[in-house]
Amino acid sequence: MSIYWDELYIIQNIDEKVYFLSCHILNLFNHYFPLKTVTFTKPKMPWFTDNIKFMMKLRDRAYNRHKKSHKPAHRDYYKSLRKLVTDSIKNEKRAYLNYVLTDSNRSNLWKAIKDLNVYSKGSVQVPSHLSNPNDINAFFLNSIPTVTPSSLSASSLIYNTLHTKVTEKFKFHVVDNMTIAKIINSIKSKSIGSDG
Repeated sequence: MSIYWDELYIIQNIDEKVYFLSCHILNLFNHYFPLKTVTFTKPKMPWFTDNIKFMMKLRDRAYNRHKKSHKPAHRDYYKSLRKLVTDSIKNEKRAYLNYVLTDSNRSNLWKAIKDLNVYSKGSVQVPSHLSNPNDINAFFLNSIPTVTPSSLSASSLIYNTLHTKVTEKFKFHVVDNMTIAKIINSIKSKSIGSDG
């Protein structure tokens, strides 16, 4: 692609010069750096079998039919398929992870972990200035100014008089693994992550 740049010196009007220059620069960019459409996809999840994909297709069709008709029978059918798909994905995921974790071949385990993007490729080290938790604690304790009755604003005094004081103290208590597992499994999210 050749451009006759001497024409820029021949043009008398400054607006035409700017137009000439910008057009040719844009043409160069479009020629050497064309726009490309790129689609980002999540890595394939091994537990997404053909059966699950088929069930998801059925679920989506049932959802569309429910949205069009608003019939209770269609809604119930969609809800049952939605539950079936969710449970099937959990079961397939659990079965896959059990299979990978119980496999005697460690290279398959590490390959599966790598495919799932579970670990970080680079080692992350804590900076030396953050390695002492006592220093960090002291910094945050000293960063808060001391509150005296004279330094309280009128709005905080009104707030404190209108609202009852909290009498129960914050405390930790021991929980077992099953409680933690139930809490984690009860979390519902529509976020997209590597776990499907």
